Amino acid sequence: MPQSRKSRHDYECGICYTCPYSLSRITGVGRFVETLSERLETRRFGSVIIYPSPARSPASSNDKVVPLRGTFLLDMKLATRTALFVAESRGDFDVLHAQQAHLQSVAAIIVGKILGKPTALTLHLRLSTSSRPIRRWFQTIVERLSLTLPDTVVAVSPEVARNFGDRRVIVVENGIDIEKFRPSDESRRRIRDAVGLRDEFVWVFAGRWSRHKGIDLLLGAMTHPSLSDRDYRILLLGGRAADEPDLIDRGLQDAQVRNRLQIAGFVEDTAPFLAAGDAMVLPSRVEGMPLAFLEAMATGLPVLASDIPVHRMLIERSGCGWTFRSGDVGDLSRAMAEIMDVGISRELRERARAYWDARVGRDLAATYTLHEPAFRRAVTMTAFAQGRGVTRVLEYDILGERIEGDLGIVNVKTKSTFTHPKLVKPVEPSWSEFDEQWVRVDGEWYRKFRFPIGDPYPPVDWNASGAGGQRPVLPPRP
Repeated sequence: MPQSRKSRHDYECGICYTCPYSLSRITGVGRFVETLSERLETRRFGSVIIYPSPARSPASSNDKVVPLRGTFLLDMKLATRTALFVAESRGDFDVLHAQQAHLQSVAAIIVGKILGKPTALTLHLRLSTSSRPIRRWFQTIVERLSLTLPDTVVAVSPEVARNFGDRRVIVVENGIDIEKFRPSDESRRRIRDAVGLRDEFVWVFAGRWSRHKGIDLLLGAMTHPSLSDRDYRILLLGGRAADEPDLIDRGLQDAQVRNRLQIAGFVEDTAPFLAAGDAMVLPSRVEGMPLAFLEAMATGLPVLASDIPVHRMLIERSGCGWTFRSGDVGDLSRAMAEIMDVGISRELRERARAYWDARVGRDLAATYTLHEPAFRRAVTMTAFAQGRGVTRVLEYDILGERIEGDLGIVNVKTKSTFTHPKLVKPVEPSWSEFDEQWVRVDGEWYRKFRFPIGDPYPPVDWNASGAGGQRPVLPPRP
C-alpha cells in the first residue's frame, strides 16, 4: 500500500521534486530525493515526487509515477508526462526542484516558470558525451537549457561544478544521516547470519548493476587468477540497470562468480548490510558525490574505489581507503588481494570509540586506562584527574583511521566546550576536527597523550618510567 502523506494544508510550503530515475531501485539520486523530502517534511515542507517506474504503484499517495516500458523515446515520454503532472499538481507545491541536466528537468522547469513557481536544479553528475553527432547535439542543448532556465543551480560536489563549468553553479555537497549509518555489531551478526556468511572476507557493492558503476569490472576481477585462492564473498546490493539488464547474468555464467556472489538485491535499508561487510568496493567509472561512499565511511567500512577525482578527494579528506586505476580489472583484483592479505583491523576504531565514549561520559578511570603505558607509568591517576576538567566533550564522530606499523592515526571530530570557575559565562560548544596518534603495545592499541591546551603536568620523559625505574614525584597542585 502507498504510504500516505499529510495534506497540503498541513504544511507551510510544498516542494515538487522531479527525478529521472526510479525510486524503486537503489540509485544515489533517488535516495537523495527521498531523504531530502523526508527530512524537510519534519520541518513542515510538503512534497510531491514525480519519477519513472516500470510499475504504476507509487511509493506514496502524493507521488506521481510515470510508467515506462520498452526502449523507444523514453526520455521524451518521461518529459511529456512529467510536464502534465507538474501542471496538475500546481496547487500542491510552491517550489519546483528538478534533478540532473535531463530533458525531464527542462520540461518541468519550463512548466514551473509558466506557473510562476521558483525553480531549482541539482546537478549530481555530468554524463559522458555521446559519440553519435545528433545525440551529442541534443545532449548539448539539454545541458544549456538545464543550466540557464532555473532560478538556482546547485552541484553536489566541486568536481561536478567544474565539469559543467558554469559560474552560476552553487556547491552544496551531499550529506548522510550519521544516526542511521553507524557501526553496529548487532546488525553485522544479524545480516551475516541471515544471508549465510561465515568468517570469510566480505566486500559490499551497492548501486545499479551497470558499466557506469563498474559492475563489469568487479565481475571481471572475481575471475582473475590473483583472487582464485582467496576466501571472500561479494555482497551485492542494488538492481539491474534498465539499459543493461543482462550485464549481471553474463557474469553469473562463470562458476567462480556464482560461488562468491551473494545477491541481496534491492533493500529498503542498506545500513545493516553495510555493517555486515569488511570493506566496500566502488569501481565506478564516473561519480558526482557518491552517497554509497559516504554511507560506508559513516558505518566504519573502508572503501576500495576507482581513482576518479571525487574518490581521491574523499580518501584524502578522510585519510582512510584505497584506490585502483579506473577501468583496470587487473589493478582492481591486485588491490583486493593485497587488502585481504593484510586484513583490516577493527580493533583500533573500537578502542578509539571506547576512549571517546569515556570522554563524553566523563569516565576518568576508563580514559586514563586507554592512554599508553609509558604515560601511565609517568603520571598517576590522581595527577591525571587533577589535570582534567577544563575541556568537556559533548559529542564525537570518528571519520577514519589508518595504520602504519604499530602507529595508528585516527581522524576525529569532536564537539566540546570549556569549563572553569573563573569563566563569567559558559563557552559556546563548537566542533573541531583533528588527527590523534595511537600506538600498539603488546597487541593492544593505546592513545598517545596530547595536550589540547597547555601542559597541566610537569616536564617528564613520556617514553621512560622515571629515573632509576621509579615513578616521578609530582609537585603539589598550586
